[in-house]
Amino acid sequence: MTRRCRPFSARSPSIRTTACRNEISRSSFSSRTISTTRSSHARDAVRLTPNDPAAHNLLGLALIGQQKIDEAIAEFRASLALQPGNNDAAGYLERTLKATSALAPGGVRGLP
Repeated sequence: MTRRCRPFSARSPSIRTTACRNEISRSSFSSRTISTTRSSHARDAVRLTPNDPAAHNLLGLALIGQQKIDEAIAEFRASLALQPGNNDAAGYLERTLKATSALAPGGVRGLP
């Protein structure tokens, strides 16, 4: 059974995202089941706070744990679109693209 982040209707979206992040941080990538749970919590964070670049980063990292590289790249790009100077997202994206041998000349810092 996959647990989901509990809804916190009385709290602000940033607090809800923090609660999802805390659930995610208690998980590890040691098994596919845990990775799926982590992805589920990260999707909840994005659903609750779609304009939070950190939530997209969390989902990208969880997707990498599931070997869903294309989806992870899309999440890192979404994070960069929301916050162009986001060094975390740029670093995750760059490392992911390097790992898949898809890094374009000039790096990813200039991506929109």
